[in-house]
Amino acid sequence: MSTRSNPAHAIVRVLFVNLGIGALVAVLTILFREQILNHQLHALAVPPAQWQQTHDMLSGQLWSRPGTIAVMTLVYAFVVRDLYRGKRRAYIRAHVVAAIGVVVYGYLVFSGQYPAWVTVLFAAQALVALTLLVLLRRRPARAFFAREEKPDRAPQSAR
Repeated sequence: MSTRSNPAHAIVRVLFVNLGIGALVAVLTILFREQILNHQLHALAVPPAQWQQTHDMLSGQLWSRPGTIAVMTLVYAFVVRDLYRGKRRAYIRAHVVAAIGVVVYGYLVFSGQYPAWVTVLFAAQALVALTLLVLLRRRPARAFFAREEKPDRAPQSAR
C-alpha cells in the first residue's frame, strides 16, 4: 500500500496537532498559573472568606493539565503505532479520543472559566478533535480499519 493511500498518516498528523496544542496549553498553564487562577476566582464570584480554599482547589485542578498531557503522550505513542499497522482497536481509540475531546473542549470553551487566550486554545483543540472525527468517518479510513472477517468454523459433529 502506498504512503498516500494510507489514511493513518492524516489521522496521525491531526493527533499530533492536538497533542501539540495540548502541550502548549500545559506549558502556558504552568507559566501563567496565578493569572488563570485569579480569572477563575473572579469568574466564580468567590466570597473573600472562601478565597484561599477555592484557590487551593482550583490550583490542584490546573496542575492536572500537564499530567494529563504526559499520560496522553504515552497513550498516543501506542495508538499511533497501531494506527500505522491498521489495527481496528487503535481506530476505535482514536474515535474515543476525538469524541471526548469535542465534548470536553467544547465545555471548556463555553464555561467561561478561563481567560480568553486559553479559551481560544481550547477552541482550537475542539476544532482539531472535530477534524479528527471527520477524518475517521471518511470512507478510506473506514475501509482501512475495517473489521477483519473471521473464517467460519465448521460445526462440530455430535459425539
